[in-house]
Amino acid sequence: MSLDENIRNRAWLVARVRAEVVGPDPSGEPIVPSNLDKLPSCTWAEYRIPRKQQNGEEVLWQDPPLKRYGAGILYPAGSHLSETDTSNVDAEVTPVPNTRLQTKNDSAKAEEATLSRGITNADDTEDYDVSLANAMSPSAIGLSFLADLSVETEGVVLELANVTRISPEEFSEGPSAIYRRSKVTVRTDKGQESERAVWLRTPMLASDGNFPKIEIPLDELNGQGTKVFRRLVDGIDGLLAVVVSRPWKSGEPDQASLRLLTTTLVNRKNRSGNSDDEQSIFQAGIRVTGKSKRCWIPPYPESDQERSGSLRDTLSDESINQILYREHRTYAIGHGCSADWSDSDDGLVSSIWSDVLPSYETAATTAELEFSDSDGNRNKLKVSMRKLAGLDPADSGWDEVDLLISEYGNWIHKLQNDELPLVEEAWRDTGEALIERVHAN
Repeated sequence: MSLDENIRNRAWLVARVRAEVVGPDPSGEPIVPSNLDKLPSCTWAEYRIPRKQQNGEEVLWQDPPLKRYGAGILYPAGSHLSETDTSNVDAEVTPVPNTRLQTKNDSAKAEEATLSRGITNADDTEDYDVSLANAMSPSAIGLSFLADLSVETEGVVLELANVTRISPEEFSEGPSAIYRRSKVTVRTDKGQESERAVWLRTPMLASDGNFPKIEIPLDELNGQGTKVFRRLVDGIDGLLAVVVSRPWKSGEPDQASLRLLTTTLVNRKNRSGNSDDEQSIFQAGIRVTGKSKRCWIPPYPESDQERSGSLRDTLSDESINQILYREHRTYAIGHGCSADWSDSDDGLVSSIWSDVLPSYETAATTAELEFSDSDGNRNKLKVSMRKLAGLDPADSGWDEVDLLISEYGNWIHKLQNDELPLVEEAWRDTGEALIERVHAN
């Protein structure tokens, strides 16, 4: 089997897993009317045949959507949210004090408490005490990131969109959806009839056919202290957009244009009867961009040094990881989801989005070593255990060992003279300490 076939098979497998877990998964002939509360009757044999709506959208015949799918769902806010304790669902959530941020007023605290419901706290820089971190039925999905509002001068756009990465260079995007309950009468071979429920997928789109969105002017995000923006998304029943904007390292002049934003979409519908199926949002996702389309999102502050401005240990795991992964920075963290982003340009990205089933293509690796000879040709570097064991009378194998040691020294020299000068000043001490360590070994 060729490499291209393997890649196609892998892409098919990833797509099938996503269709099974997140959806949608339309199949069959497009013969089901899309606008009827009760579908034409059919036999049991016909009922078991997969079919789509006439507009190409999915029909769920066997199971309701909450049983069919398990991720990317925003339940109505009145659902049973916690698997461990539901007694304090309506209790106010108190933010944890954070000395590097200005004190919040009572209104901002209440807004952040609302925002935190159903969201998993993914990083200790968030100053929420999220009491529903183990929520079985989350009603919100969100992203936290740093924003440079001196670059993005026109405003911020939040979209309800299901975006996923297909490959390192390819993405797919589609609308979130609700599923509308319909009925169908099913006949047996003996003429007996019974009524069954089927579920028709309805994409959530704005009146212009695009993804539903909220545009936030900069004056709603800039200013002293913490600012909270709340607005219902036009045309989408019960969908609330919440943005909390906080100063980053307040008081430092070079950080004045940076704000730490937490953007969230919350399903504020109430439960209807005993079922949440028609009140839930499926294939849910959030995407954040700037109106100007510029790259305006810097790397997210992951390390203690980035958060506090002081380096604790130059050879800590955290410091070493910052060096090793300096070309693969994190630009957002997710709440109830993973986060992904567009390609960076000079250390900034233009958009971020959620992904409830992320995938990543790892690079191929090999244990083989190569070196360049005096003519510039690439050759394999091998050390023969047979020669070192004295089994080759004509070659002791020590020349190969000397070559390995020489190439190791060349690698260290390249790190010190070519790579270290390119490392950010904040991590230069860690780089120097690592080079000293390999010299010592």
